[in-house]
Amino acid sequence: MAVQLTVTSGPEAGKRAFFSTSLVTLGRAPDNDFVLQDGLISSHHGELVRRDDQFFYRDLRSRHGTRVKVNHVTVNLHDRGRIREIALPETAELMLGETLVSLEIKTTTWEAAAAPQRPPRPRPRPEVQSNPPLASIRQPSLNTLRPDRNEEFDDHILKRTHDSVDAVAKRLSQKDPRLVSIFRLSRELNSTAEMDELLNLISQTTFEAFPAANFFAISVREEGSTGNQTMRPLISRERHVSRDSKNEPLLSHSLLEKVAESRESVLFVRDSAGRELTESIINARIMACMAAPLVGQNRLLGVMQADTRGLGGLFGPEDLDLFTVMASYAAFAIERIRLNKSIYEMFEGIVFASVSAIDSRDPTTAGHSERVADYTIDLAQEADRVGHGPLSLVRFSENDLTELRYAALLHDFGKIGVRESVLGKGTRLPAAGQREIHERFQQVKAIRAGEMRRSLLQDLAQRHRPPDEALLERLEADIRRVHKELDEILAFLMS
Repeated sequence: MAVQLTVTSGPEAGKRAFFSTSLVTLGRAPDNDFVLQDGLISSHHGELVRRDDQFFYRDLRSRHGTRVKVNHVTVNLHDRGRIREIALPETAELMLGETLVSLEIKTTTWEAAAAPQRPPRPRPRPEVQSNPPLASIRQPSLNTLRPDRNEEFDDHILKRTHDSVDAVAKRLSQKDPRLVSIFRLSRELNSTAEMDELLNLISQTTFEAFPAANFFAISVREEGSTGNQTMRPLISRERHVSRDSKNEPLLSHSLLEKVAESRESVLFVRDSAGRELTESIINARIMACMAAPLVGQNRLLGVMQADTRGLGGLFGPEDLDLFTVMASYAAFAIERIRLNKSIYEMFEGIVFASVSAIDSRDPTTAGHSERVADYTIDLAQEADRVGHGPLSLVRFSENDLTELRYAALLHDFGKIGVRESVLGKGTRLPAAGQREIHERFQQVKAIRAGEMRRSLLQDLAQRHRPPDEALLERLEADIRRVHKELDEILAFLMS
C-alpha cells in the first residue's frame, strides 16, 4: 500500500508526494517527511501510520489541531493534552492550519507506478534516450520530495525547488557556519504571526550566530511625558536568561540615538587608548557592541543591538555585516506583524460600528448583538469541553471561536436595510398590512394541504392500493388540524 498527499489549497498549493513507508510525518520542521511552510502548522503537527492494511492519522498535540474530513463528516482532532487519531478510508482530506491536503491510499498497482523510496541505480539506457524527454522536464516526477533519490535531471528540478534554501545555506556555511542560522531565521520569520514569538526567535538566533554576544535588545521610539521621543526596550535578553529581567536594562541611549539618526549600523569596540565613554557603557562592562537600525518601508521602527557585556569578547566587521542583514529581516517581520494587527483592529472597528448601527435602528433591543455573541461563545466553549456523546468530537479552535463571535455579532445586520416604519413601529400594523399577512397565511394553508394530499397519493401508488373513505377522512382531519394551528398563530399575531 502507498499514500499520495496533495496540497489542494494553501500557501503551497500543488505540492504532491508519494510515500510507501509505514510512517509519514507532517509538519513545519525540515525533518518531517512532508514539510509544510504554513505558519499555523506546528513543527511536528501529525503523522500517518500504517497498521496491517489500515492507515491512521494522528494529531501530535498540535497547536491548532487538524480537521479530518472522512466520508463527508469532518472531525476536529485538537487536544493539547493527548495524541488523538482516526482511521482513514481510501480518500480523505486533512486541514492543517490554512493548508488543505488531499489524501489518497492505493494498492500495489498504483504503488508500482510511483517510484520506490530508495530506487536502485538506473541501468544504462540506449544512447537515443540519454537525454530526458521534454515532457519529463515540464512535468518532473513528484517522488523527488524524498531526500535520497536518483539524481536524474527531471527529479533534480523539483528537489531543488523545495530544498533550495537548505542547499544554498549548506554551500555557504562552508565559508561561514553562521549563515545556516541566518537562512533558517529568514525562513521562520515568514511563518511567525505573534510578536513575542518573533522577538524570541530573533534573540535566540543572535546568540547562536554570535558566540561573543551576551546581551541582545530591540529598542523602539516612544513619546515621553515631555513630548521628546526616547528609546525603550521592546525586548532585552541575556544569553543564559530565557525571560526579560524585571530590572531596567542598562542601554547606551547615546549610541541608540546615533544609529536612529544616521540610520547606519555601528560597531563599537572599547580599546585601551581610552576613547570617550558614556557612563552606561562603563557600568554595563561593555567591551564591544553592534547596533543596526530597523528600517521599515517608510519609517524607522527602532534599533537592534547586541553586546558583550560581562564577557569581554569582541566583534569584527563581518559580524556587523551579518547583524545588519538580520536587522533587515527583523524589520520586515515586525512591520508585517504590526500591519496584520492594524488590519485586525480596523476590522474589529468595522464590526462594532456595524453593531452600533444595528442598535441605533432599534433602541428597544440595544445590546442584543453582544448578548447573543456572549451566549454563543459560552455554548461553543462548553461543547468543546464535552468528552462523551455526540458532541465529544466537536472542537473549536481559537480561529473558529473568533469567526463564530463575528457571526453572532452581525446576525441582525439585515435590520440596517429594513424600513423605519416597519422596524420601529409603535402601534399595530395598518389594515393593509394585516390583510397582506392574512393572505400569506391562506397561501400557506393551501400549500400545506396540497403537500399532505400529494404525500398520501404517492404512498398509495407505491403500495398499489386505492384510497378508501376512512383514509380520506383521516387526511381531511389532519388538514383541518394544521389549518387550526395556523389560524391560532395568525390570531396571536393580529391580537
